Amino acid sequence: MAEYLANALPDLRQITARNGGTFPRERIAAAIDGTSLRSFHGSTEMPVWGYHFTREEGLTSAGQRRVATRIDALVEHIESLQHSGAAPTR
Repeated sequence: MAEYLANALPDLRQITARNGGTFPRERIAAAIDGTSLRSFHGSTEMPVWGYHFTREEGLTSAGQRRVATRIDALVEHIESLQHSGAAPTR
């Protein structure tokens, strides 16, 4: 599906390298949950997970904690993909 997106997909393994060696945790979380005004996906066709998770979990305090937990898990997963310049393994 990447060919149908307006912007090229970034290599998620290189976020830290592109950010001067620091993983931009808050910026990634904002992109995932939809609070970032910057269009990371090029169009609204790519889901904004914060809104999607909120529909599933609800607007209650407990639901919003579950949303935050799910977004944090995605951020942690993306952070775990970072590598120090070694050739990626498959």
